[in-house]
Amino acid sequence: MANISALPPDQKRLLVTLQGIVNRTQPRIYLIWRPDDQFWLRQMQKQGQTGTPIRVKQPLSLVRIFRGDIRGAVIPDPKVYISPDIAVDIAAVDRLVVATPALARQLNV
Repeated sequence: MANISALPPDQKRLLVTLQGIVNRTQPRIYLIWRPDDQFWLRQMQKQGQTGTPIRVKQPLSLVRIFRGDIRGAVIPDPKVYISPDIAVDIAAVDRLVVATPALARQLNV
């Protein structure tokens, strides 16, 4: 579990695409966007859909933890307004995260 509410949009997009890849086989990443997300996590726990979460203080560390689940990154073109949305579609097909050039370098994806 990682709280991403205060992260910039590019980091949120990267982590959401990572979550989609990693959770294909079973729920392993839960991202907190808003306070009510904690409520929904508790509901899933009550129903036995997930166990006790492990809290990650540095959300981007999830990329390192689950690096074996992804194949690389898609870099959207900042000059094309719709590019991030298209990048998400491409990423989903090929087990890629969506990252800016700086994030891709920083996280080695």
